[in-house]
Amino acid sequence: MEVALHILGFLRDPKALTSAASVSKTWRKLANDEYIWGNLCSEHGYALPSKLHWLLNTLLPLFDDQAQEPMQEDDLRYIRHSPSSSLKGAFGNSQYRSKHSTGRNISLRHYYRLAYLTEKNWLSSGRLLSIHVTDELADADPDPNRRLAITCCAIDANYIVVGMTKRTVYVFSTRTGKLLHVLDQHESGVWCLMLAAGTHPTTSARSDMYQAEGLRRTYLDRTPSAQLSLSDDPKDHGLALQEVMDNAQLRDNAQDAVLGHTPGWGYPDTILVSAGSDRNLRTWNMRTGECEHVLKGHTSTIRCVQVLKGRPLAVSGSRDGTLRVWDLEHGRLVHVLAGHQHSVRCLDTAGNRVASGSYDFTCRIWDVDTGQCLHVLKGHHLQIYAIAFDGRYVVAGSSDSTVRVWDAETGACLAVFQGYTHVVAQLQLYNDVLASGSGDGRVIVFSLKTFECLYRLCAHDSSVSTLQMNDKFLVTGGADGLVKLWDAQSGRYIP
Repeated sequence: MEVALHILGFLRDPKALTSAASVSKTWRKLANDEYIWGNLCSEHGYALPSKLHWLLNTLLPLFDDQAQEPMQEDDLRYIRHSPSSSLKGAFGNSQYRSKHSTGRNISLRHYYRLAYLTEKNWLSSGRLLSIHVTDELADADPDPNRRLAITCCAIDANYIVVGMTKRTVYVFSTRTGKLLHVLDQHESGVWCLMLAAGTHPTTSARSDMYQAEGLRRTYLDRTPSAQLSLSDDPKDHGLALQEVMDNAQLRDNAQDAVLGHTPGWGYPDTILVSAGSDRNLRTWNMRTGECEHVLKGHTSTIRCVQVLKGRPLAVSGSRDGTLRVWDLEHGRLVHVLAGHQHSVRCLDTAGNRVASGSYDFTCRIWDVDTGQCLHVLKGHHLQIYAIAFDGRYVVAGSSDSTVRVWDAETGACLAVFQGYTHVVAQLQLYNDVLASGSGDGRVIVFSLKTFECLYRLCAHDSSVSTLQMNDKFLVTGGADGLVKLWDAQSGRYIP
C-alpha cells in the first residue's frame, strides 16, 4: 500500500484521482487516502488556517444536520506538524472530526473539492444566485445627486450586512441570500459597519456548498461602491500547515478590517456595530435583530468604526475630531482619544493599538487600553482619506496624491510613494505588499520589503472606490460601475 500511495502521489490532477477511484474498491480506498489529498491541498495553497475556518464551517452543516457550533481556534490543535511539505497527518490518521459534530467526518478530499470549486467560480465569474431590490432603492429619487446608495457593507460566514445613505441596515443570509432583518432605528445615514462573530452560527439552513461564495461574488458585482470581501486566503507553496499557522497572525489581522468582521470575545451570538450621521453607535444581536445598546457621546457624524479582535471593545472616529473606545459588553464609554484638530476620517486596529487618519493632515497611533497617544505621524500636506495598519507599518493615503509609510514602533517615515494624480482613498496591507487605489482610476501595488513598485494598473475609467487582494487575486471596484479581477502576482487582467 505504501508503494501504491507513493505512485499515486505523483498525480497532480484531481480528475485523474477521481478516475482512479472508480476502478475498484481497493483503488477507491487508495485514491481517497488523506495523504494524497493533503499533498494536493498543500500544493494548491489550500492549507491556511483562515481558509480552514471558512470552508470547514461551510461544510459542517452539509455533512451533519445537527452541528450547531462552528470550528473554533482550539480545533486547530488537532492539526499536527508534518516534517514534509505535505499535509500528511494534518487531521489525524484519516479524517478531520470536529468535536462539535455528532460523529460525522469531513475528509481532506471534501475540503479540497470545495476549495477547488470556489477558486474555479472566481475565475469563471461565478453564477447569479440571488438578487434583492429594497423598497428604498425601488422608490429612489431619479435625481442621481439625491439617489439612495449603499455606503458600507460587512460580510462573514453567516451574514451580509448593508448600510444605506438613509437610516436603514439590511441583513442577509450568506448561505441562502434571504433577507433576515431590516434594522431601521438609526435616525439618518449609516456610514460604517463591523461584525463581531459569536461562538456558534445563527443560520443553519442547508444549502448548496458553493452558494455562499457565489453569493459573495454576486453581491460584489452589484455593489461596486461598497467594500469588497474575498474569503480566499493566499497560497504558500512548500510550507507545511503548521509553518503557515506560525506566520498567520499578521495576515489575519490585515484581513479582518477588509472583510468587515472580526472574531468575537465569547458572546454566543454575532454582534453588529453600526454608526453614522446620527452620532450614535448601535450594537445589534444578529440572531434576533434587536438593538442591544445605543452608545452616545460623539457630537458629529461617525465615519469609521473597528471592533478589536477577540475583545469586547470598539473604536469609533468622528467628524468631531475625537476617537472613542467603547465597552460593547456593558454599553459604556471607556476612553476619549483627543488630539486631532479636525475630522477623523479613517482608522485601523492591530492588537491593542489603533491608527487614525484625519483631515488635519496627520496620523496618530493610540494605546487602546490606556488612551495614550503614542506617535503623531506628520508629512502629508492635505487631508488623509485612507489608512492601513498591521502592527508593523502605518500606511496613509491623502488628497496630496501620495502614500506615506511609517514604522509603527518608532514613528519614523520609511517611504513616500507617488504616481497618482488624485486623492488616494483605497489601501490594503497584505503581508509585505501594499495595494493602493486612487481617484484617477489607477491601482499601484508596492513591495514593503524593497519599497519598490511591483506593477501599475489603469484599472477604471473613473475613481477606484474599493479594492482587495490576496496572493492569488486583486479585485477592484470603480465608480464606473465595474468590478474587475486581476492576477495579484503579475497584475494581469482576468476577463
